[in-house]
Amino acid sequence: MASFFTPRNKSSNSSSSSSARVSPTPGRQKKTSSLKTSAAIVVTPECEVVVWANSPRSRETVKDRWRNTLTYYSFCDDKRFTNLDSLLTQLAPLSLLHICSTEKATMDKATTPAARKKAKQVQQLLQTLQRMIDTRPDLTGDDDDDEDQGLSAPAPTTLAEVHTKFPSVDAGRIDGCMNQLLLPSSKISYRGNVQVASHPWIQKALGFWLQAEGLLSGGMPDDMMDRFHLQQGAMNKHLLLDRTAADCIHLLPPPNAGVATQVGGRPHNNSLLGILSQPARTKMGKRLIEQWLRQPLVDLKEIMYRQDSVHHLVENGVGRDQLRDEGLRNFASMDIGKLAQNLGLYEKASTEDDAPNKNDMAPVVGSTQKALQSLYQLYLLKAQKLPMLLESLVAVVCPDGEDPASIPKDAEEQTMLQSIFVNLQKASNELSRSQELVEAVLDLDIAPREYLIKAAFKDELVDIKTELGNVEASIESCHERMNELWAETMGLSMDSQHVRLETSGDTETTKTYQFRLPNANDTKVLQDQLKDEVKVHRLLKNGVYFSTTELVQLSDKKGKLIAEYDRAQKEVVLDAMHIASTYQGPLERTNELVAQLDALVSLAHCAAYNPHGYCRPTMTDGEEEGMGIKLTKARHPCVEMQENVAEYIPNDINLVFGESSFLLLTGPNMGGKSTYIRALGAIVTMAQIGAYVPCESATINICHHLLARVGAGDLQDRGISTFMAEMLEASSILKTATKRSLIIVDELGRGTSTFDGYGLARSISEYIVQQIGCFSVFATHFHELTQLEETEKSVKNYHVTAQKGAQGLTFMYEVQPGPCLESFGIHVAEMARLPAPVIAEAKRKALELENFEQKKRRLDDAAANGRQDFMTRFKNLPLKSFKSAEEKMAALQQLLVEEQ
Repeated sequence: MASFFTPRNKSSNSSSSSSARVSPTPGRQKKTSSLKTSAAIVVTPECEVVVWANSPRSRETVKDRWRNTLTYYSFCDDKRFTNLDSLLTQLAPLSLLHICSTEKATMDKATTPAARKKAKQVQQLLQTLQRMIDTRPDLTGDDDDDEDQGLSAPAPTTLAEVHTKFPSVDAGRIDGCMNQLLLPSSKISYRGNVQVASHPWIQKALGFWLQAEGLLSGGMPDDMMDRFHLQQGAMNKHLLLDRTAADCIHLLPPPNAGVATQVGGRPHNNSLLGILSQPARTKMGKRLIEQWLRQPLVDLKEIMYRQDSVHHLVENGVGRDQLRDEGLRNFASMDIGKLAQNLGLYEKASTEDDAPNKNDMAPVVGSTQKALQSLYQLYLLKAQKLPMLLESLVAVVCPDGEDPASIPKDAEEQTMLQSIFVNLQKASNELSRSQELVEAVLDLDIAPREYLIKAAFKDELVDIKTELGNVEASIESCHERMNELWAETMGLSMDSQHVRLETSGDTETTKTYQFRLPNANDTKVLQDQLKDEVKVHRLLKNGVYFSTTELVQLSDKKGKLIAEYDRAQKEVVLDAMHIASTYQGPLERTNELVAQLDALVSLAHCAAYNPHGYCRPTMTDGEEEGMGIKLTKARHPCVEMQENVAEYIPNDINLVFGESSFLLLTGPNMGGKSTYIRALGAIVTMAQIGAYVPCESATINICHHLLARVGAGDLQDRGISTFMAEMLEASSILKTATKRSLIIVDELGRGTSTFDGYGLARSISEYIVQQIGCFSVFATHFHELTQLEETEKSVKNYHVTAQKGAQGLTFMYEVQPGPCLESFGIHVAEMARLPAPVIAEAKRKALELENFEQKKRRLDDAAANGRQDFMTRFKNLPLKSFKSAEEKMAALQQLLVEEQ
């Protein structure tokens, strides 16, 4: 035991340290979870945005000091903060966002009209930003991750915290603080970072982040010194998805109590996250799948690296199922990331003089029972769970009985599965001493019923343990006597267990013993025949609970002994937990590796067991003509899984540079246009996280940005009408899109007059085709737009089919080439059972307008033909044969008379 730690003596406990350790400041207390990202956002009145994001990082070894990554972003945005919206989707889950403007947002010192106007503009800008964040509940992630275990800080009431004044922090203070925060390797890069030093707002925004986190108001906390890596963020490292696009493809479950408004269904099938993460066995795996969906890859090599392992798992069905059911299933009740986080609370300074005494530490770490529970989880991880996982994983990595030693040593040559296996072995080896520590310290004979340090550590513990054993023996004897008394009273067999002994209470010190008879009708016998021996406590469906005076006394005595044992073992617990805290690095690495493995297995499970079949997409990366998105028999991954969908009609999608990069989709309402275009976005996203896709075959050219304009809705709180919302979204799309974007438009221009709407839809379509040239699918009811195919080579018309019959309109849900010149709106209204007089009047008016349009068209055509005939006759006049001007004038007048 002494080989693991030397318990501190009492003299060392009595002396308090005068080190620079500081208590967390109010700003830092607001961080709800070290597993989430926090950030500072600074905006200028011109919508230039600077973001400093503090993200946790999984350490690889015991000696790895790199804990956090500090990333800065700088970009220009629009007044709807479209780019920032996409960035927040990638950074989620988030714990807290500090927001500030470079200009003051208060009116108190604005003495001139210009100053007041500017302050009001800044206020409106910050309000817009705050509303955008507050209306995104998906940014906080899974609330279960932040369950209070007595060890975490209180959660903030809101994600966004607005600061009305931008702080002016001296550059010297910023440099000094960063010198303490950064790893040695990052200190050099920070000092030589010209962009941070020269950019007008990046360094000032860094000062705002430092102040908001409370890092400028005193000593630097020990757990943050020399732990940060600095890097510049690049938004183009992942497929950009703003909230509109994410909602369009059903990326995440809807916020309205798990019921999707567009798709319907249940939490496991109403979103991409629900579909792909449902087979995952661990919390870590589910979180990672959500992160992958928020950050789809755009690098072909990285996509194939992940996709190759998914393919290997799909092909190796027996090994995959064994890995999922025997290896990963053991981790279902364990959150390794939370375990590492909890152990980190017991970490102290490396020298004994800097360590807090046990009394100072107690309110920080909580009860010894929870501490020992974490220690026991560490033991289970190393002694049981990891060996079983590695055993089932080796059968997948080496399916033909190969020796694991044959795995390439060079990480560049390893597959993702091989890399996970090799690194899990390393992490398991680094955790070997942790198992020995727990076996030496924790009484494993009674865990997990009770968590106690082995009595051999102290003579005082031996005495209490002996007395505890006597009390437990007395409780068991009391139980046997009560069982015999009941058997004798009821005339039952003495060999059977009639009376149950059970406990109630949250902790060992508050736990009480009581008896239970499963038959609630036995209450009358207890109260009539045994009223002098027992006391009935409560009557429930599962039986009657009662106790005796002796059992109550023994229960109280045991609680007091446990409390006494707890006080006596606290010093040993703190020393053991300090050593256990040194294993945070391997634990965090294990957490990451298990999450990756579970995510890959979940993606493969979805592909293998989908009843309609998934395929492995062929990925390409380029802008040359002929490259594109070619999907055969594509399906919407969520819609096809709904219980009320008897048969899903798959459709082909062909978006090819130089041939058909712009698809115009027409057809009736309810015909499947929205499902068709949303399926496209969902499939592209799935492919770029390395997953299989719901198609018969698929070739997908990597997209860098998914942009969507779908649905109709206003923003009344901001004074924005439905049409204005459409135009704002369209404006953001046109300003953001590049040739590598994928644009999805489901109706545009419906909120204004027909002529204005058509004009806007036409001009926007032409701009996308002629100026941007990216992949686009445009669903519309403006049938005049279909004429674009005649003038633009890359525009192709497609339509959804429907058939009119005696029973009404029958939707075929098939997408076929060519335009559809009917909307079938009145037929859909009939299906909605509008009153018959309304339908009849609508048909009459529609026919009247149709006849009017036809008559107007005939008149226009006649006028055009007449003008053409006049010009032909004018050209044929023999003007040169006339000898005088009078003859020419007379011939012209005659021509005009004939025209009239």
